[in-house]
Amino acid sequence: MRWTRLLAGIAVVATLGAGCDNTTTTVAPEKLAPPLGLYSVTGDGSVTLHWQASNYGESRQGFEIYQWAGSWSGTEAPETIPTTQFGTTPVVSYVTATSAGSFSKTVTGLTNGTTYSFLVVAYKSDGDELSRPSNIVIDTPRRESLATITLINGSGQLRYLDVAGDPPAATASFSAGVDIMCQSFNAGAGDRSGMVGQNNAQIQDLGYVSSWDEIDTAPAGAGSYPDATHSVEVLDGHVYAIFTGDNHYAKIYIVELNTGNFGFVCNVAYQPQTGNNELDARVPVN
Repeated sequence: MRWTRLLAGIAVVATLGAGCDNTTTTVAPEKLAPPLGLYSVTGDGSVTLHWQASNYGESRQGFEIYQWAGSWSGTEAPETIPTTQFGTTPVVSYVTATSAGSFSKTVTGLTNGTTYSFLVVAYKSDGDELSRPSNIVIDTPRRESLATITLINGSGQLRYLDVAGDPPAATASFSAGVDIMCQSFNAGAGDRSGMVGQNNAQIQDLGYVSSWDEIDTAPAGAGSYPDATHSVEVLDGHVYAIFTGDNHYAKIYIVELNTGNFGFVCNVAYQPQTGNNELDARVPVN
């Protein structure tokens, strides 16, 4: 986030052994172009991969996605699939007749809070010939609210939010697990919707967005946030980063305001990996 590591500059042709009766060959780019500009969008138990590819009469049949439950640390792109980490079997085989343009595929069944590395190759000849790998991206899935959450100002109301809940949930009672309290905000011009951190959680308004995927990372560290007791005005369409008292990050997207009770309706995403401020979309780095 811009934590995604994009490894560029792929080198020479190589050959991999795959299966008992045939050999899978990594061919030169002029015979089968590798996918380009791979990036990821983080999901709840999933990661969606996006890439570009051309096809100039290559008879490409599709793409294969390889995955490793680890963080790739190489400084250059591999010449062939690093089978020690990524294995010899793709997690997704994507058959497509589309010759060129933008492609995407979602990898599911991932564990939230676990870091994964991904690469994509093109294939033809029923998988006997592979392109050289794409750049490698690193992503950590995070959980999110299954539906919108409504917070209401006032004692006895659902005014507390536990961003670490699985899924995140509102509650009427304060506890050691809550991170946000809904309250009225008064900045000298009448009451407005607001929220304040609980249990040392800190809040930072990251501004208006058209989609909460635009916010892919939370500001890192306590010094990037106002004091934990600082009340923040809640504005429609804004995203708020949360730095919890136990070194976790979350984001809250305001879907709408409840003007009658100073509450609001929101979506929540929470990263269960300690200290990881990665929350969503990743974009390529040149």
